[in-house]
Amino acid sequence: MAKIERTYNIPLRHGFSKVPQHRRSKRAVSELKQFLSKHMKSDNVKIGKVLNEHIWQDGIRKPPHHVLVDVVKDDDGIVRAELSGYKYVDFKPQEKTEEKGTLKDKLTSRLGPKESSEKAEVEDKTSEERTKPIEKKTAVEKKDTPAKASPKSDTKPVQKSTAKK
Repeated sequence: MAKIERTYNIPLRHGFSKVPQHRRSKRAVSELKQFLSKHMKSDNVKIGKVLNEHIWQDGIRKPPHHVLVDVVKDDDGIVRAELSGYKYVDFKPQEKTEEKGTLKDKLTSRLGPKESSEKAEVEDKTSEERTKPIEKKTAVEKKDTPAKASPKSDTKPVQKSTAKK
């Protein structure tokens, strides 16, 4: 069995038009895969890097209405689609590099080391604050302070007359 190569102009607008705006590009990708699996008669569909970037270039809210795609079906039944005019390249996620070290080391590498004299002064202040005992006011001290007179206390309350007319 030989490779099958075709070119399709796939309409995506009908698929994503009734979907909320914040899901349109996702829906366009699934619509593209659904179209290719139907027409190429295979469930194993892979989308190329350039095609994926073309769909997502204007963000999640505004995918393209039509896409011109070159499609190749292998002997194994794998369908590979790429934007017309480009060669298919597998999408490989970037490898994560682990940075060893503490958070303090990372921050100092970004911000730069501080002068040692400033650091020592800050440490001295914080150690003094920690060693000071907390002073609490006793109940006797609170009673000795004079209470503020409220402005309403100077005036006499008005009495209502209960006489019937």
